[in-house]
Amino acid sequence: MHIPFNALLCGSTRIFTDSASQLDGGSVHSETIAACVQYGLQGDAFSRAVRGEIALPYGVEDAIANMRVIDALFASEKTGAWVTV
Repeated sequence: MHIPFNALLCGSTRIFTDSASQLDGGSVHSETIAACVQYGLQGDAFSRAVRGEIALPYGVEDAIANMRVIDALFASEKTGAWVTV
């Protein structure tokens, strides 16, 4: 992303992903997102989820997996070695 956090409100934002299947950049995919207030959308989605109006996009398993990665990072920093997640 050109501006990953607090994208400008006056224009669209482009996201680039690359599967790395082609070393010449031929596997790059671009998606354009219309101008929006990102934190406002996040707050609105959170409110709807708390009220039970929408399902959460990720379950508790996702949060647990994220925590395992964070714990492994701290353990790796402490030991100076690779840590299996």
